[in-house]
This record gives sequence, structure tokens and C-alpha cells, in this order.
Amino acid sequence: MMLALAAIIGLASCSTEEVISGGNTNGGDSFVEDKGKNELKSVSLKLVSETSSTRAENNSVSNSSKVVFNGGYLLFASEQHNITKVTAITNANPNVNNDSEIDINLLTASGGAEISNVPGHSKYAYVIGNVPAEIGSPTTGQSIAALKQKLVLYSSQGNISSVALFGGNDITLDNSLNKYVSRFKLAPLAARLEIGKISSALGSDIDSFRVDGIFINNYYGAVSLAGDAPAAAIKNTNVADFAQPSSAYPATDAGILFDYKDAANFSLGISADNGRSYTPSTGDAWTYNPLAPKTCSVEALTTPHIVIRLSGIHTANGVDYNGEWYLTISGLKVGNSKVNYLEPGKVYSIKNIAFSHSNIQPEPEMKTMDVTVEVNLVEWEVSDTDVIFGQE
Repeated sequence: MMLALAAIIGLASCSTEEVISGGNTNGGDSFVEDKGKNELKSVSLKLVSETSSTRAENNSVSNSSKVVFNGGYLLFASEQHNITKVTAITNANPNVNNDSEIDINLLTASGGAEISNVPGHSKYAYVIGNVPAEIGSPTTGQSIAALKQKLVLYSSQGNISSVALFGGNDITLDNSLNKYVSRFKLAPLAARLEIGKISSALGSDIDSFRVDGIFINNYYGAVSLAGDAPAAAIKNTNVADFAQPSSAYPATDAGILFDYKDAANFSLGISADNGRSYTPSTGDAWTYNPLAPKTCSVEALTTPHIVIRLSGIHTANGVDYNGEWYLTISGLKVGNSKVNYLEPGKVYSIKNIAFSHSNIQPEPEMKTMDVTVEVNLVEWEVSDTDVIFGQE
């Protein structure tokens, strides 16, 4: 299960210093007094964990993996889109609760946390969570537009518990409540791919093989906080790229873009069925968190490819496939509909990639296959995936 975090802020029109806090049935509302454009406000902020019922019939192979909020920044901005106040959100100092720093535990408590001295002309609210080093610390007076164009790199998103989160919205009048409110979800900038098993298909004449490595190809190297990829997807095609060491897949990207067998190991993963299948040595799945932009400035959005390098392939009729061979998965399908791009915050879980000799090629990206999946249409949920092969 993946965890959603919602930040809900509101401004109640008041004439005193009172902070009005209330809420819906989810306990997610908090309100801010408004004494005038040129005066200060007190703000009550609450982060709410949200989950939704999955549409999948079964649980995901890595159901324990979650997106969590480890810290970040609460930002307010003026009508001119300049930051008027920055408050750090941290779990490093549990006693902090002042204008410039608040504790995560206070935000998730039933009453939320109060931030004082928010400029009265603030018109927008934003939260950045799990801030990667390349984004840095926002500052008062900084342009929100410029901040949104800062780039998050694929290399900082390898750990599901610290993927970058971003959300924000206008502060608008809710006529039904007679209050000014700003409600938004903190959404990740990445999606998640899970592969639970690689096996010889039922009825296939391949009776044993080895997995040398799994590589994510055709991936986006960076995406802005606003969700735009400034460059085309990176696609490697040389056989030499899909090895270790490799300039295309350096050791620093292990577990982020690829998994590869150790030099002392016969294969990647644990063998079963007399060498007909492999599962991860640790955990329930090989997992990757590719960036999932909403737009791309230079091309139509595309999905990552999964390239699996195989060796030691042997068939029941005694034929050996010498050297290395490759499976290339170039796309995903939901039912009969092709997935044109990964959606941020969604998990694409593949229970088993079952292949036959007709699916393998002597080079990567030669003959590609689509994978049919059942992807839940609700954010932050996991769905099981079945695999079939087809040629584009």
C-alpha cells in the first residue's frame, strides 16, 4: 500500500486573533483568520494520511512499501507568486513549534500545528516533501514559478520512503462554508514498477536459464516540480550498455535503474523449478521508481522499457543458446488499452514475466513486447499485474 498525504489549509474571515479549527469527517480541514491584506495571520496546518480501496482483486507483491512524508517546507506566496513565508517541517527536533520550524508529529496530530506571522497578502499555499538535494531550500521572495521549474533527478528517487512530493493550490472562497480554503494532495513525482518473478512460460521448451540483470531503459532523467520533463527519455541501445560496469548504468544507479548479479553469483535472484524461474533474493519484488512527468517539453510522453539480460538458456530438446540474450518490454496495457505514460503515484505491479524462446533476442530493443497489467485508477494504491507478450 502506498500512503497519500493531504495538506489542507483554510482562511476563515475573522476580526480577532482567533484561529478557527474544524474539519470534515476525515479531520482534514484547518482554517486561518484573515485580518486584512496588510496584517499578519495565524495558520493551522494539518497533514492527513489517506488511503483508498483498491480495485485489484489481490494484494501487490510488495504491499509493505509506502510513500511517507519525512520532512519538507510549507510555503505561502503572494498574488504576484513570490514566496511570502517559509516554514520548515522536520522530525529532527520534536520540541520545535515556532514561526520558522514545526514538527511533523504536530502536523499529524488531531489539532494540527499553528504557524504565526503569515503575511496577510498570501494567496497561495504549497508544500514540498522529502526535498532532494538538487532542489535545495526555498527562500522568502523567491518566485514560485522559478521554484516549480527546478529539476528533481532520477538518481534521488531510488528509495520509495523518500520520493519527492509536491502540492499546492490557490486560496479560494468556499461559499458553502463561508471560508477561504486551500486543499491539495502531496503527490509524488515518480511512479513505481514492481517485478515479482521471471520464469519460463508454461509449455515453453526453455527448461533452464539465468538472469544476469534487469535494466530500466527509455527513462526520464529529470522532471520539474511542476511535472514537466525538459528532455527526451534516455534510451540505451548498445549491447555493451547492459552490463556491469557500464557508462550507461554506473554502479551508483544500482537499485535505482538496474539490478545485476554479483560477480560471485550464478544469477540474479533465487532459482526455483530446476532453474525455470527466479525471484528476488530479498523482498517480494525487484522495484524501481522512475520519474513520471505529466508533460514533456520536447516529445510525447512515453513509458519506460524493461530490458532483462539472460544467459545459460537451455531447452528441453538439448539446444543451448550461447552468450547473452534479451527480453525487452516496451509498453504496458490495461486490459486492451495501451498505457501511453506512467502516472505519478501509481504502482505497476508485475507478478510474473513468463517468456518463451520466441520472446528473446540476441540484442536489446530489437523485438519488443507489451505487458498487460491491471493498474488501479485510484492514486496511491497497488494492483496486481498479469503479463502477456506481443510485438509492436
